[in-house]
Amino acid sequence: MRYGDLRAGHDVLTFDPAHCYGLAEYARIIELFLDAGWSRRDFQPHGGHLFGLHVAAGLGLGGCECNPHNFQPFGGFSDDRKIADGMTTPPNEPGIGFETRGQLMDLFCRLIEM
Repeated sequence: MRYGDLRAGHDVLTFDPAHCYGLAEYARIIELFLDAGWSRRDFQPHGGHLFGLHVAAGLGLGGCECNPHNFQPFGGFSDDRKIADGMTTPPNEPGIGFETRGQLMDLFCRLIEM
């Protein structure tokens, strides 16, 4: 929290929940920062994919990264979601929404058939 003179309410923290040992540990990190005076709005999950969008929505964070052009077919959000004025919503499907990504589901199906 003290590294690099980070400032609550000014700096945006972009930890990757998957690289923080999963959602439970990511939530624990957020709680540590909240106890030190930071806000949930200071957090925006890194990764640019559906999991980050769900984490941001579920934990009430300030937003999340979107990466629609890199790391395909994982990067970006649901095929039917549009980003307008920098905002979108998670899909209503259960899980983290892999089923809403056509190219990703095609890949999963090919891997299952192997």
